[in-house]
Amino acid sequence: MSSAGYFKNSQLRNFNYEISASNLKVLEEIRVFELSNILKKPYEQVNEFEGLLLRGIHWFARSQTQVDVENEFLNLTTCLEVFFTSKGGDPISSSIAEGVALILGKELTERKRLKRRVKELYGFRSNISHGGHSPILAKDIVDLKSIAMSLLVKMVEWSKDFSSRKDLVDWLEDQKLS
Repeated sequence: MSSAGYFKNSQLRNFNYEISASNLKVLEEIRVFELSNILKKPYEQVNEFEGLLLRGIHWFARSQTQVDVENEFLNLTTCLEVFFTSKGGDPISSSIAEGVALILGKELTERKRLKRRVKELYGFRSNISHGGHSPILAKDIVDLKSIAMSLLVKMVEWSKDFSSRKDLVDWLEDQKLS
């Protein structure tokens, strides 16, 4: 595992994962067993929200196999985009930053901090994908991984209650207006 707690791809080849009480607890906390229920479903029975969730997990997983830091970063931002791409006129960076802040932030101060940080990180993404240069620090990757992983865990939890992107959008709208 890296210092941030994530597996490095080359280390997985001969990794012997011990099924212990503490490891089972971690798997429960990150909702692996709930996710496995979605994966057991026939494709036709996977609803729109579960499909979003699986796409988000796909991009997170791809980020873990990247050698190039910029590609890892782009895959992680794509993981967030899956949930917050707006069909309206909102700029995508605002939609993503507000969505993450509303879902992961428990208090106003934390939500404001998260919104600022996600906007800053998303600015790096824009520079990378549009040919500019943004030095990406290890801290930026760790922060973005942590945000993406926390969001995915929350989305797995909500997959029992939400069946479409509209359910998520409606929930976010309620939070903004409440």
